[in-house]
Amino acid sequence: MQEFEINRLSGTALVTDNTANMDIASRTAGLSPHIKCFAHTVNLACQNGVKVEAMQHVLSKIRLVVTFFHKSTPVTAVLKAKQEHMQLEKHKLIHDVPTRWNSTSEMLERFIELQPAILATIRSTEIRKNAKDLISSPLQMTCMIWKQ
Repeated sequence: MQEFEINRLSGTALVTDNTANMDIASRTAGLSPHIKCFAHTVNLACQNGVKVEAMQHVLSKIRLVVTFFHKSTPVTAVLKAKQEHMQLEKHKLIHDVPTRWNSTSEMLERFIELQPAILATIRSTEIRKNAKDLISSPLQMTCMIWKQ
């Protein structure tokens, strides 16, 4: 604060994430008010919301599919061809990231958008041998849930 010539009485506030060490630093330095980052608070709330067991079950299946498509160039090529054939937007699947609260929502939206092409790709004879793990899992039931 001295280096940047910030006066404690000038109406400045300390804005941080919600970690305990930031609370301690604020109190130790005598900085007030200490405002916790709203975006971080929303992220933590959303992360807790998706920890519901039923939601975790669905998300784990969708993450399995997304990972399968991300790891295989031939499968991704078939997906693009299916999207083109079905006249769908040519989008890639999105994998969620724990530090971005809206990434799970974006992953779900993209999965629903591309679901017809995803199912067609998984069922395609071109990649069926690579998709055995997916087909034998409850993936198709997960896909049907989204269809309804």
